Amino acid sequence: MPGVQHNPQQCCVWDSYKFALYSKFREPTLYRYAAQGDWDLIPDRCKAHPKEARFVHKYAPMDTPLCRLLRTQSCASCAPDVKESIFRMKLAAVMALLDANVDAASSQDTFKRTPLHWACMDVEGNHGDTEDSIIFLLLE
Repeated sequence: MPGVQHNPQQCCVWDSYKFALYSKFREPTLYRYAAQGDWDLIPDRCKAHPKEARFVHKYAPMDTPLCRLLRTQSCASCAPDVKESIFRMKLAAVMALLDANVDAASSQDTFKRTPLHWACMDVEGNHGDTEDSIIFLLLE
C-alpha cells in the first residue's frame, strides 16, 4: 500500500510475543520443572498430573518434558558427590516421566532426536552404575 511503512522487524516481535505468551500460559508445570532444573519436584508432579507428561511443545524443537530434562547437560566440574546427587535426582525424574507416559521414550523432536539421543549426548551425566543408567532405562 502506498504511504504505509512496514517494519520488517514487526513479524519477529509478534512471534516473540506469541512465544512468550505460550511459554507463560500454555506450558504445563511439569515441562517448566524439566526446563528449570527442578527435577526433584517432577516425580510428585507426574503422580498428581500424569497428563502433563504427554505434553509436546508447540514451538521448535517440539520436545516433551522427558527430552527437555535430558537436554540439560550435567555439571562436569562438580564434585563426585554432587554429580551423584544430580544423577539420582535426574534418574528419579526420568523414571517418573516414563511411568506417566511410556511412549515418551520413542518420541522425536523437530530434529528427529529421541530421548535416547539426548541421553547419549551427555553420557557422563546420564550413566551411573550399570544397574541404574538412564541410557539403559530408555533402551528397555
